[in-house]
Amino acid sequence: MAEKLVQSHEFWQETCGLNTCRRGSNYARIDTPWNGFTSDDESLVCTLWVDTIAEIFDSEENCVRKFVRLGGKSREWKGLAVSHGEDARNNLERAIRLRKPVFGYEAEPQAAALERGERKVKHFYLNRVHQLHGWIGLRKADLEERLNIEAEFKRRGITNDSDVNAPATLFKLVATTARLPGASQESGCCPP
Repeated sequence: MAEKLVQSHEFWQETCGLNTCRRGSNYARIDTPWNGFTSDDESLVCTLWVDTIAEIFDSEENCVRKFVRLGGKSREWKGLAVSHGEDARNNLERAIRLRKPVFGYEAEPQAAALERGERKVKHFYLNRVHQLHGWIGLRKADLEERLNIEAEFKRRGITNDSDVNAPATLFKLVATTARLPGASQESGCCPP
């Protein structure tokens, strides 16, 4: 299947109805969210950086499981990143509280920006969309122990620099079960 690649502006327009250049291209960086609710407020759309996703083979279920941490407050954020991070965390907490579906679309970071210590989207993969499944109770502990999720994050160099007062939440990426925002896409992940 061919990859469906789109630039950041097109992605937010298609999935959330958000025009990130409405005030002009000079404001795009300020007006582009890290996550956002769809125009009908039915679901939350999140950016999933491909280099922050841990993939682990689950021999018991015979499939690859994907995990990501979102919603934490980084100690390294400065300037605009602080307000974007707070907005993203508030959106995630609201979606979880109201039991709205949370979707994650994989995004490729720009290599040159990473070298400068920044994160900028090179492109989004429209056909790499996952529903994010949070954790409740003992199931998380059982799965973390069985798959050794934290060790896989460390092995891949995916650090958790979250402030202990605002930690990131672990999500499992699963096949989509709710209606996708924007045009129809396919999901490619293990079931819940």
